[in-house]
Amino acid sequence: NNRGYSRHNQLMIDLRRFGIPVVNEEPGYEMDGHSATPERDKINYRPWNSQTPDTLVPTFWSAAAGGGYVMWGNFATYWFEDPLPGIKMTVTPERLKILHDFITALPYWEMVPSNDAVSPNDEIVEDKPYRINFCLAKAGEAYMVFSLNGGEVTTTLAKGTYRALQLDPRTGEETDLGQVDGGAHTVSVAGTEQVLSFRKA
Repeated sequence: NNRGYSRHNQLMIDLRRFGIPVVNEEPGYEMDGHSATPERDKINYRPWNSQTPDTLVPTFWSAAAGGGYVMWGNFATYWFEDPLPGIKMTVTPERLKILHDFITALPYWEMVPSNDAVSPNDEIVEDKPYRINFCLAKAGEAYMVFSLNGGEVTTTLAKGTYRALQLDPRTGEETDLGQVDGGAHTVSVAGTEQVLSFRKA
Protein backbone atom coordinates (compact mmCIF):
# COMPACT_ATOMS: atom_id res chain seq x y z
CA ASN A 1 0.00 0.00 0.00
CA ASN A 2 1.02 3.64 -0.23
CA ARG A 3 2.28 3.71 3.35
CA GLY A 4 4.59 0.82 2.48
CA TYR A 5 5.92 2.55 -0.64
CA SER A 6 6.45 5.78 1.31
CA ARG A 7 8.43 3.94 3.99
CA HIS A 8 10.32 2.04 1.29
CA ASN A 9 11.46 5.29 -0.31
CA GLN A 10 12.55 6.73 3.03
CA LEU A 11 14.44 3.55 3.93
CA MET A 12 16.42 3.77 0.68
CA ILE A 13 17.26 7.40 1.45
CA ASP A 14 18.29 6.62 5.03
CA LEU A 15 20.61 3.79 3.96
CA ARG A 16 22.58 6.09 1.64
CA ARG A 17 24.46 7.33 4.72
CA PHE A 18 26.84 4.39 4.28
CA GLY A 19 28.08 5.76 0.94
CA ILE A 20 27.59 2.50 -0.97
CA PRO A 21 24.93 1.36 -3.49
CA VAL A 22 21.59 0.66 -1.82
CA VAL A 23 19.56 -2.35 -2.94
CA ASN A 24 16.42 -4.01 -1.65
CA GLU A 25 17.54 -7.50 -2.55
CA GLU A 26 14.30 -9.27 -1.65
CA PRO A 27 11.14 -7.11 -1.71
CA GLY A 28 8.99 -10.19 -2.23
CA TYR A 29 8.59 -12.57 -5.14
CA GLU A 30 6.21 -12.36 -8.07
CA MET A 31 4.71 -15.85 -8.16
CA ASP A 32 0.93 -15.29 -8.01
CA GLY A 33 0.82 -17.17 -4.72
CA HIS A 34 1.98 -20.38 -6.37
CA SER A 35 4.90 -22.64 -5.61
CA ALA A 36 8.03 -22.47 -7.73
CA THR A 37 7.15 -25.23 -10.18
CA PRO A 38 6.78 -24.91 -13.94
CA GLU A 39 3.33 -26.51 -13.67
CA ARG A 40 2.10 -23.80 -11.25
CA ASP A 41 -0.21 -26.45 -9.80
CA LYS A 42 0.32 -25.80 -6.13
CA ILE A 43 -0.81 -22.81 -4.10
CA ASN A 44 1.84 -21.70 -1.63
CA TYR A 45 0.86 -18.43 0.01
CA ARG A 46 3.97 -17.36 1.87
CA PRO A 47 4.92 -13.89 3.12
CA TRP A 48 7.65 -13.53 0.51
CA ASN A 49 5.29 -14.71 -2.26
CA SER A 50 3.47 -11.40 -2.35
CA GLN A 51 4.28 -9.34 -5.43
CA THR A 52 2.37 -8.90 -8.69
CA PRO A 53 3.30 -6.99 -11.86
CA ASP A 54 1.18 -4.11 -10.55
CA THR A 55 2.70 -3.90 -7.07
CA LEU A 56 6.22 -4.15 -8.48
CA VAL A 57 5.85 -0.88 -10.43
CA PRO A 58 5.69 1.34 -7.31
CA THR A 59 8.19 -0.93 -5.57
CA PHE A 60 10.76 -0.33 -8.32
CA TRP A 61 10.07 3.39 -8.75
CA SER A 62 9.90 4.30 -5.05
CA ALA A 63 13.35 2.73 -4.73
CA ALA A 64 14.70 4.56 -7.80
CA ALA A 65 13.44 7.89 -6.47
CA GLY A 66 15.27 7.10 -3.23
CA GLY A 67 18.53 6.63 -5.10
CA GLY A 68 18.50 2.83 -4.77
CA TYR A 69 17.25 -0.16 -6.67
CA VAL A 70 15.33 -3.41 -6.24
CA MET A 71 16.01 -6.99 -7.28
CA TRP A 72 13.24 -8.90 -9.06
CA GLY A 73 12.45 -12.50 -8.19
CA ASN A 74 9.78 -14.69 -9.81
CA PHE A 75 9.11 -18.34 -10.72
CA ALA A 76 12.31 -18.55 -12.76
CA THR A 77 14.46 -17.64 -9.76
CA TYR A 78 14.04 -21.19 -8.46
CA TRP A 79 14.23 -23.13 -11.71
CA PHE A 80 17.46 -25.00 -12.38
CA GLU A 81 16.82 -25.38 -16.10
CA ASP A 82 15.86 -22.77 -18.71
CA PRO A 83 14.59 -19.67 -16.84
CA LEU A 84 13.09 -18.04 -19.94
CA PRO A 85 9.62 -19.68 -19.72
CA GLY A 86 9.20 -18.40 -16.18
CA ILE A 87 10.37 -14.93 -17.14
CA LYS A 88 7.94 -14.83 -20.07
CA MET A 89 4.97 -15.53 -17.78
CA THR A 90 4.83 -11.85 -16.79
CA VAL A 91 4.97 -8.33 -18.21
CA THR A 92 7.47 -7.25 -15.54
CA PRO A 93 10.57 -7.49 -17.80
CA GLU A 94 8.92 -5.04 -20.22
CA ARG A 95 8.26 -2.66 -17.35
CA LEU A 96 11.82 -3.02 -16.11
CA LYS A 97 13.04 -2.05 -19.57
CA ILE A 98 10.86 1.08 -19.43
CA LEU A 99 12.45 2.00 -16.10
CA HIS A 100 15.95 1.24 -17.42
CA ASP A 101 15.54 3.31 -20.57
CA PHE A 102 14.05 6.25 -18.70
CA ILE A 103 16.62 6.28 -15.90
CA THR A 104 19.66 5.87 -18.14
CA ALA A 105 18.55 8.87 -20.22
CA LEU A 106 19.01 10.96 -17.06
CA PRO A 107 22.30 11.80 -15.29
CA TYR A 108 21.15 9.26 -12.70
CA TRP A 109 24.58 8.69 -11.15
CA GLU A 110 24.73 12.40 -10.22
CA MET A 111 21.15 12.68 -8.90
CA VAL A 112 20.24 12.53 -5.22
CA PRO A 113 16.98 12.09 -3.32
CA SER A 114 15.34 15.52 -3.21
CA ASN A 115 11.88 15.01 -1.74
CA ASP A 116 11.85 18.60 -0.47
CA ALA A 117 11.59 19.70 -4.12
CA VAL A 118 8.15 18.13 -4.62
CA SER A 119 4.85 18.56 -2.80
CA PRO A 120 4.36 15.56 -0.49
CA ASN A 121 0.56 15.27 -1.03
CA ASP A 122 0.54 13.26 2.17
CA GLU A 123 -1.77 10.32 2.63
CA ILE A 124 -2.97 9.97 6.22
CA VAL A 125 -2.85 6.46 7.65
CA GLU A 126 -3.72 5.93 11.33
CA ASP A 127 -3.42 9.70 11.92
CA LYS A 128 0.12 9.83 10.52
CA PRO A 129 1.07 11.52 7.20
CA TYR A 130 2.97 9.56 4.58
CA ARG A 131 4.54 11.24 1.55
CA ILE A 132 3.24 9.91 -1.78
CA ASN A 133 5.35 12.05 -4.15
CA PHE A 134 9.09 11.41 -4.39
CA CYS A 135 11.85 13.29 -6.19
CA LEU A 136 15.36 12.47 -7.36
CA ALA A 137 17.32 15.42 -8.75
CA LYS A 138 20.50 17.02 -9.90
CA ALA A 139 19.45 20.57 -9.09
CA GLY A 140 19.40 22.83 -12.10
CA GLU A 141 19.88 19.92 -14.52
CA ALA A 142 17.35 17.14 -14.09
CA TYR A 143 14.46 16.19 -11.81
CA MET A 144 12.52 12.92 -11.69
CA VAL A 145 9.28 12.71 -9.73
CA PHE A 146 7.33 9.54 -8.97
CA SER A 147 3.74 10.19 -7.88
CA LEU A 148 1.67 7.40 -6.36
CA ASN A 149 -1.73 9.09 -6.63
CA GLY A 150 -1.23 11.73 -9.33
CA GLY A 151 -3.37 14.86 -9.18
CA GLU A 152 -1.83 18.28 -8.57
CA VAL A 153 1.93 17.81 -8.15
CA THR A 154 4.15 20.85 -7.52
CA THR A 155 7.88 20.63 -8.18
CA THR A 156 10.25 23.45 -7.25
CA LEU A 157 12.91 23.78 -9.93
CA ALA A 158 16.14 25.75 -9.86
CA LYS A 159 16.42 28.78 -12.11
CA GLY A 160 16.39 27.87 -15.81
CA THR A 161 14.21 26.43 -18.53
CA TYR A 162 13.23 22.76 -18.60
CA ARG A 163 11.54 20.30 -20.90
CA ALA A 164 8.76 18.57 -18.96
CA LEU A 165 7.59 15.02 -19.64
CA GLN A 166 5.15 12.55 -18.12
CA LEU A 167 5.80 8.80 -18.36
CA ASP A 168 3.38 5.95 -17.77
CA PRO A 169 5.72 3.35 -16.22
CA ARG A 170 3.47 0.47 -17.25
CA THR A 171 3.14 1.24 -20.95
CA GLY A 172 6.15 3.47 -21.63
CA GLU A 173 3.85 6.11 -23.12
CA GLU A 174 5.40 9.56 -22.85
CA THR A 175 3.48 12.83 -22.86
CA ASP A 176 5.40 15.98 -23.75
CA LEU A 177 4.36 18.70 -21.28
CA GLY A 178 6.29 21.43 -23.07
CA GLN A 179 8.85 23.83 -21.63
CA VAL A 180 8.60 25.27 -18.13
CA ASP A 181 10.60 27.87 -16.24
CA GLY A 182 12.27 27.42 -12.88
CA GLY A 183 10.43 28.00 -9.64
CA ALA A 184 7.36 26.21 -8.33
CA HIS A 185 5.67 24.42 -11.22
CA THR A 186 2.40 22.50 -10.82
CA VAL A 187 1.40 19.66 -13.13
CA SER A 188 -2.01 18.05 -13.10
CA VAL A 189 -0.87 14.44 -13.32
CA ALA A 190 -3.38 12.19 -15.04
CA GLY A 191 -3.45 8.66 -13.66
CA THR A 192 -1.86 7.01 -10.66
CA GLU A 193 1.73 5.83 -10.26
CA GLN A 194 3.10 8.20 -12.86
CA VAL A 195 6.54 9.65 -13.49
CA LEU A 196 7.48 13.24 -14.30
CA SER A 197 10.81 14.49 -15.53
CA PHE A 198 12.20 17.98 -15.97
CA ARG A 199 15.38 18.24 -18.05
CA LYS A 200 17.33 21.42 -18.64
CA ALA A 201 16.42 22.75 -22.09
